[in-house]
Amino acid sequence: MPSLARRDNEIAEATEQGNQSVKLTGIDSEGDILRGNNEKFQLRKPLEDLSSQPVNAAKELYKTFLGLIEDGLVKVPETPQKARAIVESLVQRLF
Repeated sequence: MPSLARRDNEIAEATEQGNQSVKLTGIDSEGDILRGNNEKFQLRKPLEDLSSQPVNAAKELYKTFLGLIEDGLVKVPETPQKARAIVESLVQRLF
């Protein structure tokens, strides 16, 4: 099965002249839902046994997000230094 990045490239190539419309819906090999069109691409991952405690749920969701990044399913642009500093100050203040 082609990677998400490859699918994104294929969608971009198919629509680069601007007169085509592309829509796709499917399920990847892990059972996650894939949806995309000319404007955006989504990956929806069902989570089982998510904690009902907000702090624990947030940690579980973040861990899952990091796993998607490690697997290459999600790409995250570099975070600007100013944003990192703001997040760091929030973490120290709240946690």
